[in-house]
Amino acid sequence: MKFGYLSTTTAGIRPDHLATELEARGFDSIWMPEHSHIPADRTTPYPSGGELPSSYYHMMDPLLSLMAAASASSTLELYTGICLVLEHDLLDLACATASLDVLSNGRFKLGIGVGWNEEELANHRPDLPFKLRYSAMRERVAALRTCWGDERASFDGRWDSFTDSYVYPKPVRGTVPVALGNAGPVGIQHAAEYADEWCPIDASMLNTNGRPDVAGAIEAVPPPRHRGRPRRRRHPHHDPLVQCEPRSFREVRRARGRADRAVPAQHECDLDRRHPPPPRPPDHRRDRPLRLIACLSRLDGTCPNLRPTATHPTELESPSVRTDAVALQNEEECRSGSREPALAVVSHPAPRQAATGDRVH
Repeated sequence: MKFGYLSTTTAGIRPDHLATELEARGFDSIWMPEHSHIPADRTTPYPSGGELPSSYYHMMDPLLSLMAAASASSTLELYTGICLVLEHDLLDLACATASLDVLSNGRFKLGIGVGWNEEELANHRPDLPFKLRYSAMRERVAALRTCWGDERASFDGRWDSFTDSYVYPKPVRGTVPVALGNAGPVGIQHAAEYADEWCPIDASMLNTNGRPDVAGAIEAVPPPRHRGRPRRRRHPHHDPLVQCEPRSFREVRRARGRADRAVPAQHECDLDRRHPPPPRPPDHRRDRPLRLIACLSRLDGTCPNLRPTATHPTELESPSVRTDAVALQNEEECRSGSREPALAVVSHPAPRQAATGDRVH
């Protein structure tokens, strides 16, 4: 199993410094998400329910962040997790992604998705109906591969088109691998049709209470069995590391309906604005991401170096930080919801396309 680290680039540590720490601990990849903006008049509900986490308001550009990470590492694979491909100019995105791949010596992989925020997409693409974003993404991937692979590229589609052109640079491997990050049966079907890899974004790390908690999930992992001890069967629901629990869109809509009914109406709360101003970015010190990296490293016995490398000692605020950097995150911080825990991301090969008439599992 390979381990990756998803960062919102607002956790108090620069992407290049984070990449140095991850590579020193044997991590395989680093992932950077994307939201160019959050509309103040947003009405689209947050897919996970509740308030939108503060990190969504303060994300930096993922391609620039990955370029900084590439300059500070030599083996880390670089993923966007995920890039909202429909919110970019086609030719500009083809050039930027190929440039990142060349400058990182072929370590870049493009994780993509359609996005959940209808108002955000409308600001970028007023011509594209939100319900047609999946078909537009399929066409966008085909157009990007044309730009990367053809010496003289041209494309004529419903949503993307350009005349015969030279589009450079070309990726090191001839193309940039595409990892599709979608949830549910529709996402699996699209990954099987045209993606190189599949990112199950409805994967999660849960503690013993069933709540998202990275540190709690790692603590709940049973110790390795000694040789000769009989192997006991574990029920999948008892395993704190839940790889994927796809839910139908009908179930999601039902859950959202129950949540909406539980919240008083706007006039009952006497609110003037439906959405408050975005919260300020969390004031995280650099040692907190390091603690999370350290506790994730415990899952892999081949990564014994759990102490910070102190590559940038000026950012370590005191000797006590160096001592505590290998400790687990404060359990109360994660459970109280004072900050959103980061997620460990594991990429999987895309499921193969099933034969005509067969169902994709």
